[in-house]
Amino acid sequence: MQKLFVILSCCVAAGCATEAGVPAQTVSSTPQPVSQATAPVAQPPRPAPPASVVPPTQSVNPPAQKPGPSVEFFDLPVFDRQLATSLTGATAPVVVTSADRILLQNMPPRLEKWLAAVDDSGGKIETHSVDPGAVQTRSIGLIFALISAIRTAREFAKENVYAEARKFDAKIFYKTDAGGDRVVERVEWTPRKQ
Repeated sequence: MQKLFVILSCCVAAGCATEAGVPAQTVSSTPQPVSQATAPVAQPPRPAPPASVVPPTQSVNPPAQKPGPSVEFFDLPVFDRQLATSLTGATAPVVVTSADRILLQNMPPRLEKWLAAVDDSGGKIETHSVDPGAVQTRSIGLIFALISAIRTAREFAKENVYAEARKFDAKIFYKTDAGGDRVVERVEWTPRKQ
């Protein structure tokens, strides 16, 4: 019985579980204090993070282009000075809006002169509807009437105040109101590509 007790003590001291091929540890007759510290558990290596799809020199979201200046139209000479100043050196579209109702078929002569400077210098003048579901077509009659009115103002467009407009194209955005009138929402002066 005593031998059985010694064998069981040895098994308990050796961890009682020896695997095949692993030598059993010898047990000393002197009891050793049991350490409370446990060995750190080995963690499997973590996979490396995936390589970035975007090269480090490029950002994921390119910075948005800064909007150009906005000028409010009113039929006074100060508008001409403000627009000329805004167009000087502009690299983004310059937007002209108006608090007053301007009909596409009946543009104010002051605005026609600015558009005439674009047309006179070989620039493009386009009209775009902002109505929901509008098909973007160019009405020949509308463009002809618009260009015809603009060409009447051509002589005035040779003045120096309009010089900067000769470097731009113009896009006229309009909406159709309940009465069927085409009302100008804004005019964008876009720098021409050289």
